[in-house]
Amino acid sequence: MATVQDVAAIAQQAVAQRLAGDATWTHNKVTFDLDSGGYCARFVRQCHEAAIGVGEFTWAYCASTARNMEALLRDAGLATDNPQPGDIIAMNNQSAAVGHIGIFLGGGQIAENTSSGSRGNPSDPGTKISPLSAVASEVSGYYAALPAAPLAGYNPGPIKVVLPNGGSVDGWLTDHAVVGVAALGSGLGLGVSDHVQSNRTVVMGDYTGELPASLPQFPGYTPGPLTVVTTGGQCDGWLTNGLDGHAIVAVRAVADLLGYQVRDEIPAARQVVLVRSAGGV
Repeated sequence: MATVQDVAAIAQQAVAQRLAGDATWTHNKVTFDLDSGGYCARFVRQCHEAAIGVGEFTWAYCASTARNMEALLRDAGLATDNPQPGDIIAMNNQSAAVGHIGIFLGGGQIAENTSSGSRGNPSDPGTKISPLSAVASEVSGYYAALPAAPLAGYNPGPIKVVLPNGGSVDGWLTDHAVVGVAALGSGLGLGVSDHVQSNRTVVMGDYTGELPASLPQFPGYTPGPLTVVTTGGQCDGWLTNGLDGHAIVAVRAVADLLGYQVRDEIPAARQVVLVRSAGGV
């Protein structure tokens, strides 16, 4: 499956081929015209078609202009506030009628095909890598048309959540680290009051009552979303459908509310570590 990392690699290689003196470059049956400038939408389309391995003009968001391409991406719900290298950057705030679009590379850089001869490397019009700062005022949106490949070590599965007192509780990595509310509360010295039946809420705080060994299976305990209320505020949680049924919550969300920071060590040790923030609990 093609990923956003593939797109970034292709865009960078296209520029590298031009810097090496090539006027054209063919990859995965897609031929890039590297020296001609002013074909930004074509460049973005070809980077994706070469990554996916489909024929020319078959990409779902193929468009003749940058403004039209951005409209297709926006209407498809692909806008993102957290762009990754290889995502699409649209620069249509102040551009000419056809607009401009490119590939976000991170590190303050974009890959683009442009008629501009005043920015980027190489400086002549054509396919190049340019500083994001040169077009920052024109950025109208970022779009994630392909998924990101999971980083090594971040595959879903069990993890440890290491607590500030040196203890730990079992957690699970989905697309983020989650942990049992009761286990986390106990590890942090917080009581947990279970009110799932009445209002789909569990409370982490000064509660000192005893929890049942297992949660009874009655209507209020059906799996689904619930609210976790802490001494610092509330966040979303989830009631699982395990044998005992228990509430889980994202580690980072609870840590933020309770004044902790989270140090991510998942690749090395399959764990996340809660550490005390300045002025934290």
